[in-house]
Amino acid sequence: MGQTRLSERFVHLSNFGLSGQLIALEALRFLAQTVSCKLKKMTAKDKQIEFIKSYLKPKLKDEGFRTAGQTWWKIVDDFAIVINLQNSQWNSQESLSFCFNIGVGLTEYLKDPSRKKATYFDIVTKLREDAYLSDDRKKNKYRPESGLGYTVTSQTNLADFISELSIDFESDILPKLGSLKTLQDCLDFYRQFDFWGEQLQNQVDRLKLKSDINHKH
Repeated sequence: MGQTRLSERFVHLSNFGLSGQLIALEALRFLAQTVSCKLKKMTAKDKQIEFIKSYLKPKLKDEGFRTAGQTWWKIVDDFAIVINLQNSQWNSQESLSFCFNIGVGLTEYLKDPSRKKATYFDIVTKLREDAYLSDDRKKNKYRPESGLGYTVTSQTNLADFISELSIDFESDILPKLGSLKTLQDCLDFYRQFDFWGEQLQNQVDRLKLKSDINHKH
């Protein structure tokens, strides 16, 4: 029974007089203590899972991303946008860190034979989330060291954590990814990242060469 329905049941009981009010009051107090106790017992891993479940998955789904495990992707004609969550190998139940690998890959070279699914291994421009963040967001209380990802502990305020990451995604990461409408957009954006821009350009050139050869035949 959900909290709202339970409250409604107790309000109904209170209509029977003082005894009903006392029963409702005690039961609601017990419910509040139970919920509070549950929240206090959440480990860092529990909080990361809740962040993914309550915010990240729904938000990326709204943005048109599909998901498998901890990877989200969106096919945009001849390229795919990929977001992959990577956990640190040193994580524990009480303290953990994680980052996002974000980039694009060409649809033609996806490892999935159906060309409908993309994974981390399909990313050509393997950049971390900090590459998409504005300077004032590269370091904050949940990103103590720029480039090392986000940190969560059993003491982390989950609501505040979700609020902070929502800023990163909705103000920086998703708008930048959303601006990638064509392969040329991708080339223009990733050119600033030297090596990865060159890698993408090389793949695009290979694809064009392959297309030219096929047309000649």
